[in-house]
Amino acid sequence: MDKKVIIFSSRITHPAVWPNTVSLAQAISRLGFPVLLCDINENNFANLIDFQTLIKEAPDTLAFTLGISDCGLNTPDEQGNWQPQPRPASVPHVSFLFDTPYNFPAIQHTLDHDITKHIISMMDRDSLRYMDMFHPEKHKLFLPVAGTEAKLCLDDLMSRERPIGLLYCASNWGIDTVRAWRLPEWKDTAAIPLLDDIAEYMMTHSVTTVRAFETILHLRGLDAPEYLLHMRPYFWPMLRYIKPYRRQKAMSMLLAADVPIHIVGDYWENTPFAQKITIHPRVNYAEFLHLITQAKVLFSDMGEFNNGGHERVFTAMLHGTAVMSEYSQYLAEEFSEGKEILFYDYGGRAQNLALLPQLIHDDAERTSMARHAYQKAYTRHRWINRARALIDALALLYPERFT
Repeated sequence: MDKKVIIFSSRITHPAVWPNTVSLAQAISRLGFPVLLCDINENNFANLIDFQTLIKEAPDTLAFTLGISDCGLNTPDEQGNWQPQPRPASVPHVSFLFDTPYNFPAIQHTLDHDITKHIISMMDRDSLRYMDMFHPEKHKLFLPVAGTEAKLCLDDLMSRERPIGLLYCASNWGIDTVRAWRLPEWKDTAAIPLLDDIAEYMMTHSVTTVRAFETILHLRGLDAPEYLLHMRPYFWPMLRYIKPYRRQKAMSMLLAADVPIHIVGDYWENTPFAQKITIHPRVNYAEFLHLITQAKVLFSDMGEFNNGGHERVFTAMLHGTAVMSEYSQYLAEEFSEGKEILFYDYGGRAQNLALLPQLIHDDAERTSMARHAYQKAYTRHRWINRARALIDALALLYPERFT
């Protein structure tokens, strides 16, 4: 394939974003597409402007463009404000989301951009229903972030000394003492009882925000689409409330199970847990990968991707590390519980945390789980798998770009 692919991303966002962008670019290149990689945050933006000019003046040389979240859709004006970039109608664009589509601060510009041929990929299958309702004009694709491959073979990974029993990678946002929807500026008193029930439901059920909203509305007999449409402004405040709650709840559950915890993430120093855990300083992505190879077990909350996948799970598996993950319907379909992965939740599966001390100390059991998980992740959850799925989707929707 002679047509090129432009990928837009940023080095100055979450530390996992740029390395995973590079891995995706390499995978697309392996499929025969010359890839041009653009960091949108270079100091003078000359590189970004050059790529936008290429899209405008030579669209027939491109198969498609891709941007992480809203990268590549906007350019800065003379005052430094980001403005939508007009695009030729012929060039498809993929917005590759590293978060939920209702994280409005991160990706609202992605959803509102007027692109003729636009695919938005999502990390969770429940998000597809959200997008079908709120943005029916967009094409959607379920495409979780893939795992980063290790530089060592499986046998070498298995033979490593692993001094860290359990590693948990998560930042602590802090739990809001007042639920945002109860603040006076919202003024939507009719929604407050519903939102309180949704929050309580998510505290005890490992489900996505989408699933929780649908469930509570259904229990009220409010199944028609217009009721969920009315609740749209509350998706982000609910996620902002429940995500830190679940992380601190998970920490409490781990400590109750008497598991020694190493944690990588910000803002844990002033929590009640600080003296009971080992807190690692902020690390870059390479250092994070090294820590994974030092750990026997990776513990992962799903960040509410409870019907999707998270790159930490797949990356740990590809580095020979056993995984205990918060329950995900998708992961439960992909991996055999007990053989390739362990799940916990805030209900019946909470008792599975009692299995962690044995898993940490029983090398035979742990390495058996890690080996089986590695084989599955290597077959299905590397970046080459995601690149193939993406190209298949684009070729089906826009065959003229691939002839």
